Amino acid sequence: MRHALYLIAWIAIVAWGFSRGMGYYLTPYGQRPFAQQYEQLRPAGTDGLHYGALGILAITVGVLIYSVRKRTRSLARAGKLKYWLEAHIFLCSVGPALVVLHTSFHVGGLVAIAFWSMVVVALSGVFGRYVYVRIPSTVQGRFASLQAIERERTRLLDALREDLGPRLEEIEGIIAQARRPPTRGFVPALGAALLSGAAAYLISPDSTQAEGMARAPELGRHVFEFARHE
Repeated sequence: MRHALYLIAWIAIVAWGFSRGMGYYLTPYGQRPFAQQYEQLRPAGTDGLHYGALGILAITVGVLIYSVRKRTRSLARAGKLKYWLEAHIFLCSVGPALVVLHTSFHVGGLVAIAFWSMVVVALSGVFGRYVYVRIPSTVQGRFASLQAIERERTRLLDALREDLGPRLEEIEGIIAQARRPPTRGFVPALGAALLSGAAAYLISPDSTQAEGMARAPELGRHVFEFARHE
């Protein structure tokens, strides 16, 4: 639900800004000085400066709140880290959109280097979020260590052994068949993560289930699949 609200807010802000100056933005660049909204929407105009200032403010605040929350121990109880990350992503995606409105969809020269660098950073943040949600984490939002995952796996196996008895061997057989050799190297591991995420999204009829499966330890995912097919 929060993700939908963030998306709706982002679309509303961008649509509002573009609709206010759509006629100006669609005017060829050479004819813009003669447009009625030129003094208002050009980069040095009244609204153009406001867009730029708000965009930089959104990016700065988005970066600072997440960085401070993650590195300050006294803020450990100030909400889960994933909520701060979502606010960080929202602000740092609204910011570049406002900067685009500030430029009135025209960048060139040295400014283009800074602009496209900002775009690359924003896209890397989106990709970072994709990777983040696929790393098992604790209830506090911290990344789970390999030892913690193994302890959780052992706990789940003990619970299943009490509930299922002989059927546990069938589940262990499913896990053994699905287990693949570890991928070595960054690029192969990245490719495997992307393929795994795409497969989970396409196979699961419910996006919420797909996200939950992606965040769960490996045992939890296979048990979920086994229970759903039974």
